[in-house]
Amino acid sequence: MARGRMINTTIATDKRLADLPLEAELFFLKTIPHLDRDGLILGDASLLWARVCPRRPELLNQVAGYVELWIASGLVQAYDTPDGIALFFLKFTKNQAGLRYDREPASTIQCPPGYTRTITGLVQDRLLPVSGNPPAILRQSSGSLPAEEKLREVKLKEEKLKEVKRSKSELKVKPASLPPQAQVFIDNGGKWPTGKLTDGTSKRDRAIQWICERVTDDMSSLVLFGKVVAGYCAQWSPKSYTVMVNDYYLAGRVPGEPTQKGKGNGSGNYGISAFGGVINPANAPPTSEQIAEVQRARAETAARLAAAGRADLSEVQGNAVAGA
Repeated sequence: MARGRMINTTIATDKRLADLPLEAELFFLKTIPHLDRDGLILGDASLLWARVCPRRPELLNQVAGYVELWIASGLVQAYDTPDGIALFFLKFTKNQAGLRYDREPASTIQCPPGYTRTITGLVQDRLLPVSGNPPAILRQSSGSLPAEEKLREVKLKEEKLKEVKRSKSELKVKPASLPPQAQVFIDNGGKWPTGKLTDGTSKRDRAIQWICERVTDDMSSLVLFGKVVAGYCAQWSPKSYTVMVNDYYLAGRVPGEPTQKGKGNGSGNYGISAFGGVINPANAPPTSEQIAEVQRARAETAARLAAAGRADLSEVQGNAVAGA
C-alpha cells in the first residue's frame, strides 16, 4: 500500500463533510492515507482505531459512532465480508489523480456489492458490458434504457440498501459507550453473563460495574488486563471475569505465562500493584495496603467458589501475596 494518499481541495466546500462533527470529520480525513488501492479498509472499530490513531486512546469508544455518521452522510458504504465489516470510500478513485493502480499491492478485502474488480480498478456492475449487448454506459447515452436494464438497476439499488442497513446493525453490536475496561474485556474474548439478578439488575451491567471498580483505565493497566483476559479465555472460561480480576490481574499474573517471584506478571521488571493499577518496581516489597487488597480479593474468590460447592480452593488462590 502507498505511504500516503491525495486530499483534494474540494474538502473545503464538501457539504457532507461540513455536516459531520469536527472529530468525525478529522477521523475520516486521517483514515484516507490508510486505504488500499480500491479505497477499502476493514471497519471493525477497534482495528480502525489501532490503525488510524493508536496514540489517542480517548477516541477508541467513539470510532463506531464516527463510522455510522460517515455511512449516514453517504461518504462511505459499509458491507459484510468474511473478515468482518468493510468500508468503501465512494469518491476515493475520483480524488486520487495519478494513482498507479498496477503498481500497488492488490486489495485483500472482498469487492463491495454492485462492483467488479478489473485490471484498472473497481467498476460498477451496471457500467460493465452485458453479454450480447453494448456496454450500459453507451445505452444510457442513446436516451433510453431497455426495460430489463431498468429492472436490474432497481434490484441493485435494493440490494445496496439492504447491505447498508445490515452493516449499520452490525456496527451497533459493539456499543460505543462501553468503559475502556469493559471494551478490553470484550475485545480479548470475554463474554458477559446473561439474565438478571434477584433485584432485577442486569448481570451484564453488574459485571461491567464490578470490573470498572477494580481495573483502572490507565494504559498500562488495560494492557495487563487484556493479556489476562486473552490468556484466561484461551485456557478456561470467557465468562469468569471475577477470577480473571481477583486471581490474575490484581496479583499481576498472566495465564499461560511463567511468573517468577519479584517479576510481576512476567513481562518485564515492573508489575501492576494489587490496588489502583500503580506501576511499582518489581523488586520493591509489597506494602501492607497491597497485601490487604490481595487477601481481600482471595477471600472474595473463596466465598464465591464456596457458594458454588467447591471446597478445595488451594489451586485457585495460589501464592498471590508472594508474587505481588
